[in-house]
Amino acid sequence: METFTARVGAAIRRQELIRPGERVVVAVSGGPDSLALLHALVILAPELSCGLHVAHLDHGLRGAAGADDAAFVAAQAARLGLECTLGRAQVAERAERERLSVEDAARRERFAFLRRVAAERGAAKIALGHTRDDQAETFLLRLVRGAGTLGLGAMAPARADGVIRPLLGLSRAQVEEFCRAAGLEPRRDPTNRDPAFLRNRIRAELLPLLETYNPRIREVLSRIAEDLRFDEEFLGATAREARAAHVGPADGGRELDLEGLPEALRRRLLRLAAQSLGGDAFHRHVAELLGDGDAAVMLPGEIRAVRRGARVRLIPPGEPVAPAPWSCPLPVPGRVATPAGAVVEADLLAGAAGRRAAREEASLRRTFFDYDRLPGELAVRSRRPGDRLRPRGMAGTVKLQDLLVARKVPREQRDGVPLVVAGEEILWVVGHRVGALCPVDPTTRRVLRLRLS
Repeated sequence: METFTARVGAAIRRQELIRPGERVVVAVSGGPDSLALLHALVILAPELSCGLHVAHLDHGLRGAAGADDAAFVAAQAARLGLECTLGRAQVAERAERERLSVEDAARRERFAFLRRVAAERGAAKIALGHTRDDQAETFLLRLVRGAGTLGLGAMAPARADGVIRPLLGLSRAQVEEFCRAAGLEPRRDPTNRDPAFLRNRIRAELLPLLETYNPRIREVLSRIAEDLRFDEEFLGATAREARAAHVGPADGGRELDLEGLPEALRRRLLRLAAQSLGGDAFHRHVAELLGDGDAAVMLPGEIRAVRRGARVRLIPPGEPVAPAPWSCPLPVPGRVATPAGAVVEADLLAGAAGRRAAREEASLRRTFFDYDRLPGELAVRSRRPGDRLRPRGMAGTVKLQDLLVARKVPREQRDGVPLVVAGEEILWVVGHRVGALCPVDPTTRRVLRLRLS
C-alpha cells in the first residue's frame, strides 16, 4: 500500500502533475482505478499541498445501478471528509441525437461535466484513474481504427487543458492489490464486460492472445505509446517552427511552400494550416493531396486545398477565389489542379474506341479533340484580357467575357474558370463551352480526352 502511494507521488512530482496550492477535481466512477486514485491522493494531499474535490457522473445508462454507484461515491467522499459533486446525463439520447457511439457520447458528457465542476470549484486540474493497462488498450483500439502517430501516442500523463493521469505508469493488477490492502470494495460495472464494445473485446480477447506471444505486452505497448507521444511532440514543435519559413504571409498564411521538406513535416504543416482555419487534414486527405501530379482536395471544415507543384493553397469555405493570372503546362497523360480547386485531366484514346467515346461521352465536364491536329502545346491557364473563343457548332468568335456572362458565372468566380489552350488557341472553357478547333472525325487516329474532376 505504501509502495503504491509512493509510486503515485513520485509520478506526480516527476511530471509536475500537481503544483502546490492547486485544487484538483478527482473523477471517481466507483471502480477500482478511480477509487485507488482517490485514496492515494488523500494520503498524498498534505505532502502535495493540494485541495481535492470529488466528482461523479451517472451516464443514465444503467438505471438503479447507476444511482447506486453515485450514492457509493458520495459516501466515500463523505467518509474522507471531501466535498462531492454528482451529475446525471442522458448519454443514450445524445448518442442518438448526434449520431454518436454510446462510448463517444459518454466521453463527451463526462469531460463536459468535469470541466464544469472544475470551473465552479476553481480547480486547475482534473485527475483521471487511467492505468498502464488502459494505455495498452487505447493503443490497440486506435491501431485497429487506423490512427497515425498522433493517435497512437494514446493518453498523456498531463494535457494542456489540466487533465492529469497519475496512475498511467501503474498496472491494473497493482491497483487491485492496493484496493485489497486498503480494505476497499470498489463497484464493478458490468458494461465493462459487454462484448458489444470494441474496447471490451480488446481487453478480454486481443490482449490475452498477445500475452501468449509476450507476457509483458501491456508494458511494451504502453512504452511504445509513450515513445510515439514524445516523437509526435518533437515533430509537432518542429512543424510549428517551420511555419514561419514555409507558410507565406499572403492571405493570412494560407499559401504553403513544401519544397525540400521531409514528408513528415509536409504532412504536419498541412494539418496545422488546415486547423488554423477551423478545419483539419487527416491521412487520406494528405495522401491524396501529396500524391502524384497536381491535386485539389476538399478537407474537413469545407476547406479547399489546391496543390500545384510544391505549393499548396488553402481556401476557407465561402471565400471567393480570385487568383493572380496563372498558366500551367498540361501533360498527356496528366492532370493540373487550378487555384480555384478544379482538376483538369488529359489522356489519349486510340482509334475506334476514342472516336466512339467522343460520340457517346461528350458533356460539359468531358470533351474530345483530334490530338494530332493541335496547333501547339497544351496548357491550362486563367483568362486574359481580349480572350475570344470560336465555339463548336457556331460561326465566328465570341468574347470570353460575354460567354461567362451568358453562362451566369458570378463576377467573383470568372477569374477562377480555367481554360485549356493549345498554343494561343482556346480549346475548352472548362465546364462551360467547347471550342471548334480539332474536332474528332472518322480520320482521327488519336483522341485527346479532357475531363473536369
